[in-house]
Amino acid sequence: MLFRESAKTVAVMAFDGWLFLHLTDQFAHLHGHRPGASEVRSWERSVPVLAAALNDAGLGDVEVVLEYTLPLNSKRADAVLVRSPPRTPTSTA
Repeated sequence: MLFRESAKTVAVMAFDGWLFLHLTDQFAHLHGHRPGASEVRSWERSVPVLAAALNDAGLGDVEVVLEYTLPLNSKRADAVLVRSPPRTPTSTA
């Protein structure tokens, strides 16, 4: 996993360009080499669109995990969405 934050935060960070620098640094740290230009370009094109769609749908609190490495193999999911279950009030006696 290179990054995990709310869709709101992803949108803000993508807009100011800081997110892609962070992803590039994290990728280099985890993989021992910098990502290719096409990988970075893919992030720059797809991540803002995903974040905007989530925010427009009222899902700004959903966490977005970027470049999640799948267990037991070397494949990666571009993005995984994580939503905590709603809190329910506990009754006190």
